[in-house]
Amino acid sequence: MSRPAHVAAFLIALTLPMTLPGCLAEVEDPDRGLTITGTVTYRGNPVKMATIHFLPTVAGGLSASGTIADGVIKDVYTRVQGDGIKAGKYRVTIVAYDEEYLKSVAKRDYNGADPEEVNRAFANLEQTIPPRYHNSRASGLVAEFHPGRTDLRIDLVD
Repeated sequence: MSRPAHVAAFLIALTLPMTLPGCLAEVEDPDRGLTITGTVTYRGNPVKMATIHFLPTVAGGLSASGTIADGVIKDVYTRVQGDGIKAGKYRVTIVAYDEEYLKSVAKRDYNGADPEEVNRAFANLEQTIPPRYHNSRASGLVAEFHPGRTDLRIDLVD
């Protein structure tokens, strides 16, 4: 081999170990959470604003939470924004919000909220979706995720 060929082979040998681990990590990272997609409807209409919570069905599992905006599930995370959800089976709760509730939250300060306004806001919450969906045991909602299954469709009923 000529001198330039030796140098080229040497440089390739040096850079190969640096590029392979990154490629392999992108293919399969067991610690990385799954990105969930999906929709939530009630009476055939998209749930406008809500939070969704995933509670593991096995001891030691990690719970996860996300948001629902105009019926679309977004930003599901376990510990920090963007880390996704771990594969597994979960009980699901959904808490929907209406405009009045959000307005009452915006008015709160370090002294807390006006109790009458909170009562009005919570009364309206029960009209957005049935209250049983706020409780993981009463909701009856269960979801299971794994690398081949990350889409969730929930149709809430009365």
